[in-house]
Order: sequence, then structure tokens, then C-alpha cells
Amino acid sequence: QEWPVAPTVSPRMIEIYQQGIAQGHDPTHFSKIGDCQNVASYFLSTFDTPGDYSLGDQYAYLQNTITYFSGSWSRLSLSVGPGMNIASVLSPIWADPNQCQAGETPLACEFRVNKPSIAIISMETWWGEQPAKIYELYMRQLVENVLAQNVVPILATKADNMEGDNSINAAIA
Repeated sequence: QEWPVAPTVSPRMIEIYQQGIAQGHDPTHFSKIGDCQNVASYFLSTFDTPGDYSLGDQYAYLQNTITYFSGSWSRLSLSVGPGMNIASVLSPIWADPNQCQAGETPLACEFRVNKPSIAIISMETWWGEQPAKIYELYMRQLVENVLAQNVVPILATKADNMEGDNSINAAIA
């Protein structure tokens, strides 16, 4: 399967980004939405520690982007946690009671606290025997929720193929 790693940004996503900025979203903030594979100690956090990574000549042009989003790379997201899955980020039961308001979902809490302009959605394994169609329904709901907040979603595919037919990555794409 060949999918673009970085597709062209559509005019609609530019519009959503601009609307978010006009609403007070921080253009230098992104949020991570995900499961235990996305906790700060594993996912992207090294980019907040100069000297812990090397871009080499080929990717040196990315340093400006890394600097621009400084602080977001290692930030502890309120919509990431052990045991979380595509459904739990939409459930108030999973929200941090110390930082989230009553009835607030982890996603809503994260957006209220961080005010991101972009959200990286990276949901790994779909545990259980639920069909990929259920995963797709939750993913659709999550993406629609992100878009409704005027935050640009970036979807990451998952590394495994535990379902055996790549149906979850197909749903993400």
C-alpha cells in the first residue's frame, strides 16, 4: 500500500487552521491524541531536548519546525494515556479529575488547556475482537470533533497489523 506520508494541505484545512487561530488557538501548540504508545517519554519528546537528536544534512531543514513547536514535543497530553484507545478519548470517565472539568472528555480537556492549532492522532492497536468498522466509526467521530473545534487533525497509521488485513490502517487513511 502506498499512501503519501505528507499529503498536500487542502484549502479547507488552511481555513480550519486560520479559524482556530482567530478563536485563540496557539499556532505554536500541537496536541497528541493517543494511547500508551504516545506518552511523552516515547513519542516525539526527544525533539524538545537539543543534542538528543541529529537531523543530519538531509533533514536539517526541519529544525525550524522543531523550534517553532518547542514545548509541544514533550508535553504531557491530557488525551494520551496507558490503556486509552480510540473510544476512551471521547469518554469523560477517562478524563484527569485533577485537570479536567466535570463531564469533560480527555479530548475536550486537552484542547481547553493546551489550545492547539494541530492535533496528532495516533491510535495504535484496536484491542478486542471488535471489527475495524467500529474503530472507523470512533475515528470518524474523533476527527469530526477535532475539526468542529477548528483544530487541524494529522492522522498517523499504526505499525502493527494485528487484525490481519490492514483494515484499521485503511480506515485511518
